[in-house]
Amino acid sequence: WARPSAAGLYRASTVSDVVRASMEGYHGSVFAYGQTSTGKTHTMTGTPTDPGIVPLAVRDCFRYIRSANDAAAASAVEDDEDGDREYLLRV
Repeated sequence: WARPSAAGLYRASTVSDVVRASMEGYHGSVFAYGQTSTGKTHTMTGTPTDPGIVPLAVRDCFRYIRSANDAAAASAVEDDEDGDREYLLRV
């Protein structure tokens, strides 16, 4: 029996959807439950070579922020040709 990687579990589950929705302003939570010694902590934290759910979710949060900042910067260039304004993105 091959244990699936946390990255595979992250992509196959709704965790990435919860992360995206949370970044868009909705409330969301992800938790692990189960019997003692079944790998909940390992699945959530992972290892340096196989990151868990939490590091993958944090990575996606920063990717979302980066893409939103890029979109805001592109919009700012279109809206303000003088370039004398600063646009802030609240996340």
